[in-house]
Amino acid sequence: MRTVKEYHEKVEYIQVNPLKRGLVNKPEEWKWSSIHDYAGRVGQLKGGGSALLTDRILLPADQGARI
Repeated sequence: MRTVKEYHEKVEYIQVNPLKRGLVNKPEEWKWSSIHDYAGRVGQLKGGGSALLTDRILLPADQGARI
């Protein structure tokens, strides 16, 4: 089992990794990032194309809670 904090750390890593690898200048430039869904911009990307839809889970407010 993981904690809510660990979940958020993993999501952040996935969304920022293309930037750290030098593939884009901003995380939101990565077409396949889930950041578009979290920001409510799915389907609004330049040049059209598809975007990655993510399923949401309800997380406890307590960052130390196990999930």
